[in-house]
Amino acid sequence: MSTPASFDAVIMVDYSAKQTVGRRGGEQDGLWLAAGGAAIPGAPGPRPFRTRLDLQAHLEQALAGHIESGHRVLLGLDFCFGFPSGTASALGARAGEPAWSWMWQTLGAAITDTADAANNRFDVAGALNQRVGHGAGPFWGHPPSMTIPDLAPTKPPYPSSGLVEWRLVERTLQWRGAVPKSCWQLSGAGSVGGQSLVGIAMLDRMRRGGLATAWDHGAVAVWPFQAWSDAQVVVAEVYPSLVDPSGPPTLVHDARQVLGLVGWAIDRQHDVRSLLAAPLELEDPTVIGEEGWILGVPAS
Repeated sequence: MSTPASFDAVIMVDYSAKQTVGRRGGEQDGLWLAAGGAAIPGAPGPRPFRTRLDLQAHLEQALAGHIESGHRVLLGLDFCFGFPSGTASALGARAGEPAWSWMWQTLGAAITDTADAANNRFDVAGALNQRVGHGAGPFWGHPPSMTIPDLAPTKPPYPSSGLVEWRLVERTLQWRGAVPKSCWQLSGAGSVGGQSLVGIAMLDRMRRGGLATAWDHGAVAVWPFQAWSDAQVVVAEVYPSLVDPSGPPTLVHDARQVLGLVGWAIDRQHDVRSLLAAPLELEDPTVIGEEGWILGVPAS
């Protein structure tokens, strides 16, 4: 096996919440995966997936194979792994259970995702708003053709239902000049809220389904929520705009982004421990227990 400070394989995913089956050759704003590293010699180009269930099946099979082979893997996905501090408590989380895990389990149980790419993310967001019960948010945004109870089409004022708009990591990005989107925003250009709902639900299915044994025994860990130092698979939130796209300009932008992320992670192998340790420097329990962090964002 590789040393604790390096990865044998890097897998990066550009995720999507869209409710149509993707084209066979891939498309912009679709599902894309790229991989590289010593355990993937002659790594193929970026690969499109037509549905989230197809992608999930591929990830489960690939990660199980790497674990069996003794490889260490970094898996990055471009959606929020957590929500602003206080979200789980506002929704009724039980005392003593990690807020991030409670939210994952809640979304895993509520979100449906079918073989024809249909999902119920807008209805779930409205139901979560109703559970908080103090206003129009915090989730917002849906297509004009829809009417969703308790989900406004436009942004509410924040704090909304007592919850702030941004996680600490997004405020850190803003301080550095970036323009991230809020995990509450479900529609509109560049929005990440919808894919966060369905993406978290997918990861929760994986940790309770095909990879449950590996997850339970610490072979798979969600960074920064779980102990990752000895895990064979480290699952991390990534933000593609932090790195330059890679590959020929004939590729769609999403495909070039995952290639860029893979190259960036491999090039930063010498620095991987400091990248993963960044949120620990904050000594902020809400980051480690609920909000999460983005790989590659410094703590200050």
